[in-house]
Amino acid sequence: MACCLISTSLNLPFIFDRTANRSEIRRAFALWAAETPLTFREVNSNPDIEIDFNVGAHGDGSPFDGPSGVLAHAFFPELGTTHFDDREQWTTNSTTRSGIDLFIVAAHEFGHALGLDHSNVRDALMFPTYLGYIPDFKLNTDDIRGIRSIYGGPPTPRTTRAPTIPTTRPTTRATTRPTRRPTTLRPRPTVPTTVPFQCRRTFGAAFEDDNGDLMMIRGIFLYRIPVYDPRTGSAVVSRASNMFQRVMSFPDAIFQVPGSTYVIRRRRVQQFSRPDGTLLGRRDRVADTWNGLGGLPRGARITAAVAITQNEVLLFGRFRGQGYVWEYDVFNKDIIQSSMTLMQEAFPGIPPIVDMALSRDPIEIIFVAGQEYFRYDTESQEVAGPFAFAPAFVGGPCGSEEI
Repeated sequence: MACCLISTSLNLPFIFDRTANRSEIRRAFALWAAETPLTFREVNSNPDIEIDFNVGAHGDGSPFDGPSGVLAHAFFPELGTTHFDDREQWTTNSTTRSGIDLFIVAAHEFGHALGLDHSNVRDALMFPTYLGYIPDFKLNTDDIRGIRSIYGGPPTPRTTRAPTIPTTRPTTRATTRPTRRPTTLRPRPTVPTTVPFQCRRTFGAAFEDDNGDLMMIRGIFLYRIPVYDPRTGSAVVSRASNMFQRVMSFPDAIFQVPGSTYVIRRRRVQQFSRPDGTLLGRRDRVADTWNGLGGLPRGARITAAVAITQNEVLLFGRFRGQGYVWEYDVFNKDIIQSSMTLMQEAFPGIPPIVDMALSRDPIEIIFVAGQEYFRYDTESQEVAGPFAFAPAFVGGPCGSEEI
């Protein structure tokens, strides 16, 4: 099923291509439409927001973890894609508390797809904890303030009176820039996990800094693991923007060549360089190209990147349900024509869609897929792995292994 969201200045269609209760999905969108100028209609082609039910790793870098874990996640605009964990027990209008109410979760995730961040108001729909089934559910005033701060109020009076909107600032913040990495909705835990939270994290991009430190980005945060102390778990965590001036949040991929670091999200490419005379520290943004992946097929999405040498950069991604690799021309900022190759042909033995890639040696690439990583010898084409990601990349309470 395909649907779209349309207003005078907004067109955010989405695909709903798995069996589910359409009325609950429509009701979830209607909750937001009632407080804005937005309307929804179904279309059959060219959607901008995809809705799907998936299990485990499904190609967006945020694998689902089964029942009673992450219920769903959504991307902020411009992407807006929304995924639900197909292993959850989805229910509608259930008072038994034996399942997960599809309407409540969908409405929360569509709030993210429309541009809302989490709220710190406990009774708000956008509060980051699953609310459970609530009969005759209505948006909290904080939800309403947040969505109206982006799109404004309804153009004509409604037949039912809207809640009084205080003039105080909403805690549900509007996102001003599109982001990649999805936010998640977690229920109240029913069974305590035996795996520390930091050992279940996934990251969106990684590269090795000039001094050998491992750098990984998760959402808006940068994790630096010192080369001299990689096993203690004492990663230095800071906002990515503290190091990369006005960097995009939730990047798809990062790679570094001598003198420059490149950040990719969708088709946008940012280039960062250090000020003259400095070897480490903050990078200044020197280029921001909105269509920096010229030649990438329409509908393809980059998920990882690696610089083998200064002149050999590989981009990995998915296209029409399959994994591909492309060569990237750093100087012209476009895909090298005729370089598109299936992952299974270019890197046999490696999962077709990977979340991260990095190289510490010109003849070896490390691929990360979900909670596992692989070592690929580019000369012999031999694959080592899979190995557990957390002990090698996070360390500390996750164990200790050499990368």
